[in-house]
Amino acid sequence: MTYKDSMLNSVLFNEKQRRMCDYFKSVAHFFTPEFICPGDSVLDIGGASGGFLAAINAEVSRIRGTVIDPDPRAVGLGYDAFHEIEFILGEFPEAMPQYRTFDVVSMQALFPQIPTWKETLLQMAGATKKYINILLLLRLSGTTVIDKDVSYAYYLDTGDRVHQVIHNIYEFINFLSISEMRAKKIQIYGYHTPYSGDNFRCIPNAEQVKANAMIELWDEEDNPFRMGAAHDKGKGNTDYSFYRPEIEVFIDDKQFDVYKT
Repeated sequence: MTYKDSMLNSVLFNEKQRRMCDYFKSVAHFFTPEFICPGDSVLDIGGASGGFLAAINAEVSRIRGTVIDPDPRAVGLGYDAFHEIEFILGEFPEAMPQYRTFDVVSMQALFPQIPTWKETLLQMAGATKKYINILLLLRLSGTTVIDKDVSYAYYLDTGDRVHQVIHNIYEFINFLSISEMRAKKIQIYGYHTPYSGDNFRCIPNAEQVKANAMIELWDEEDNPFRMGAAHDKGKGNTDYSFYRPEIEVFIDDKQFDVYKT
């Protein structure tokens, strides 16, 4: 799932991203005391040497941070630099201790590189009790593009061509709304940027939205029946439940209604 050999990335980010204000404002938007509480367990998937969790620890809340990453050099760098963070060498979810769950499971720059994004989100839901947080590239119209030959980036450390998946916002939200995801509330904060970097993407800059999603989850036992489900309550009573997660989307600091737009 993740791309090995991230030493250059780790060194670069540790030097240039020491504070939350050094990250995209879409990311910093959700990593606040409103969502991240003291003592929360936070897993950062593909978190390399742990700089992101260190910034959260220093400026947001004192958390119990864990990084999982397949690059031994990046993990070694983090282990020496951030003694308050736990590091797991390996791939998610295979290297995770069985039955372990976290309050927050995070995946930042890695998520647009994953073509099997639906499977990944389900695995993340299985690893958290409260929140999933991910960085996103969105488009407001047109289909999700998963094609490494037409929408891609060259990875900093290796020069390998990797996916740059641009998600259709409706397809993304619809998947989050299936019962298996257990989504209680879906919040997305994003914005258009005049310049979106040197990556090779399949739509113009003006149509790209740099975004972050915070998905609050139901507990397994509280997860309600989804829209249109008929639930037999016994004694001839049938409850027709019409449920969908609460959805709150802001694009360019304006509310974006996915059901009316």
